[in-house]
Formats: sequence, structure tokens, C-alpha cells
Amino acid sequence: MTYTPSESEKQTAAVVQLLAGVFLFIPPLVIWCSKIGKDSPYVRYWAKVCLVWSFLTTIAIAGGSAAAVILETPSPAIVLAVVHFVVCMTGAISSYFNTPFRYWFIANWFCELELGNVYGRLITPPHHGAE
Repeated sequence: MTYTPSESEKQTAAVVQLLAGVFLFIPPLVIWCSKIGKDSPYVRYWAKVCLVWSFLTTIAIAGGSAAAVILETPSPAIVLAVVHFVVCMTGAISSYFNTPFRYWFIANWFCELELGNVYGRLITPPHHGAE
């Protein structure tokens, strides 16, 4: 069973990804906590997976920048920000065209229930060690 999103749901999910590419975790957090994030499984999945990805990226950028200051080396923040932007743009395109994009390990570990609700259980591999 898969969920068929409306055009407005696809547009909302794509806009969340686009905004997260620039504003990190704030846009997906706002949408995930809003009424549309709670009413639409499609928007909820894309907002949650983008939220987790953006939050982890923010931590990596902050940690890399702090380490660079302490060690007096160049900061990896620019590279991490570019990677974050590219991944968010890929997520925006995928969400607009309703194709699964997992943000690597994020969807499998943190958003398995939402992924199953939107794209069906066949897409999600079983947990390691589960029988």
C-alpha cells in the first residue's frame, strides 16, 4: 500500500526541502510541528527526514567549525554546507516527483514508520539482526 499525495502536498514537501537547504533545520521543524505536518503523512515524512538530516548537518557544521578554531585549521563548514544544500535539493526534486529518497541512513533509522506509511513496507529493509 502506498500513499498518493495531492499536488499541494508534493509542493509543500518540495518547498520544505528547498528552504532547509538554506535555513537548515528551522523550516522542516516548523512544518513538522504544524497542522499540515500532522494531517498529511506525505508532508510529515518529508519534513521529518529533512529535519533529522538538517539537525545532524547543523551539529556537524558546528562541531567541525569548533574543532577548526581549536586546532587552528581550515573549517570543513563550507564543504558540509554544500553537501547539505545538494542533498536538500535532491530531496526537493524527489519529493516533488514522489520518488523515494532516503537521505542515506536517516530514513531507515529515524523515519521507518513514516517511510512505510508513504511508500509501503516493501521499500524499507528489515533491521539488522531482526528476524
